[in-house]
Amino acid sequence: MGFDPTVHRIMFEGKIRYVYELTPKESGETLYFRTTKTIFNPRIACISGRKTRVWRAIQVTGSDGLEEKGDKQVVLKDVWLDKGSRKEKANQDSIYANLQRIRKKDYEWMEVDYRKRVDDALAHIPTSLPFMRILHDAEGVACKERLASAEPDCAILSPQSIWYHLARMSPL
Repeated sequence: MGFDPTVHRIMFEGKIRYVYELTPKESGETLYFRTTKTIFNPRIACISGRKTRVWRAIQVTGSDGLEEKGDKQVVLKDVWLDKGSRKEKANQDSIYANLQRIRKKDYEWMEVDYRKRVDDALAHIPTSLPFMRILHDAEGVACKERLASAEPDCAILSPQSIWYHLARMSPL
């Protein structure tokens, strides 16, 4: 997976999998997660590029990815953030904090049925919200900023380009 030393490509049960090595700031303990299934992996028109990948994963004991640590499936999101961007956990924590500042007087104008729903939702934050709860938040290796002159080239991985290069490499 590129040049990230915290992502390990392994063969597991005859399939290529990735083991992500995370060290959340809050605990400082290194955690390992082996991917089990792709949830989101968009195709980009570049040989290498910044993109978000989302995996179903399971926690394992080390970078070899062989021994599972429990059987709880998780979602692992690998994101390239531009310098200065807020991480998803910071956004989620901000939402929770803002919701906890809401007081009954802020919505007393609502009909009784709606007020009860809001009361119930606010009493059970974050479980009452339609978000996946972020368990661990880790920051990877910082990359160079994208050059201002860089532009995507849709022809890099076009079928015509691939066939042209394969034809040049293959003996006839």
